[in-house]
Amino acid sequence: YYYGHEKQRLEERSLHYILVDSSASMRGEREVFARGLALTLSKKLSLQGNEVWLRFFDSRLYDVLRISGNSEAAVPHLLCFRSERGRNYGRVFRQLLSELNRLHRQEERQLMLYIITHGQCHIGIELVQQLAQVAQLYGVFILPSSSLHLDYLSAMHRHQIVDAEVLSSRERAVDRALEIVDDAAPDAEGAETVAAPRSTAEIE
Repeated sequence: YYYGHEKQRLEERSLHYILVDSSASMRGEREVFARGLALTLSKKLSLQGNEVWLRFFDSRLYDVLRISGNSEAAVPHLLCFRSERGRNYGRVFRQLLSELNRLHRQEERQLMLYIITHGQCHIGIELVQQLAQVAQLYGVFILPSSSLHLDYLSAMHRHQIVDAEVLSSRERAVDRALEIVDDAAPDAEGAETVAAPRSTAEIE
């Protein structure tokens, strides 16, 4: 009973942190898939009672959007957000590491970090290893056409690959997004099922 109570207490203090790449490499079909996935995942996590933060990045980290059980407030932000800079992943993830270290140290929170990006998101393996010490890392890599060659994948706790063939079909993209959401946020008994948006128009 004691350990069950402690486990519940820790889960109540967990933070699910979703990062969405908004650099120029994510334009077009990758952008539609990434934002639809982020919205669906954040809604499901929040309906499960988790605290969810959603944040865009390119060469910098943008403001945090806190997601509640009613995620409709996030839709305009997801649809309308446009980045203004190039990309500097080293700078972004060094800043993120500093913030996660502070959250972990000061608030003793259990941290889950979801990174939705593309196949050329190059981050130093040492930096990823440091992130993995304070958070559970879940990566989603949306590829244009080539295979994935990132040396830090083994340092992540889990990752998913979305290839060009998936993006070529709306039905395949929806099915793949739902697979990822189910894997990243497994249903608890009696949990509500959330449908994935099929396009930016449907999100709107």
